Amino acid sequence: MGAAQCAAGVRSDFSGNWRKDKGMRVQFSVDKVPFYKHTEEFRLDKTVSMSRRDKKSGKQHAVLRTVPEGVQVQIKLDPPFSGSIMETYSCPQEGVLKVESITEANGQKETCIQVYRRQ
Repeated sequence: MGAAQCAAGVRSDFSGNWRKDKGMRVQFSVDKVPFYKHTEEFRLDKTVSMSRRDKKSGKQHAVLRTVPEGVQVQIKLDPPFSGSIMETYSCPQEGVLKVESITEANGQKETCIQVYRRQ
């Protein structure tokens, strides 16, 4: 299966009123890989630990913070495959969610920008 086919099957669900609930829930599932479903719940200004989204051994530890453009999640990944992920969630216009992810591991950094539009 090609990467484009897999990416076309990705579904994300962002829920929770983070201002009221002081948290945010993100759920990932891949239609083309039915056994992969991952849910993350973040709490405002509190570190939470959970299984890693890449399903490798160890945990990930995340904290949700407010930033001028929206909310930001800082994730630290346990060894043996340690690294970090910083995701910034913003709404640049009505009905649009932008997620900018910066992943760092092994001295390298990659940035991914995803844009979701309400239909």
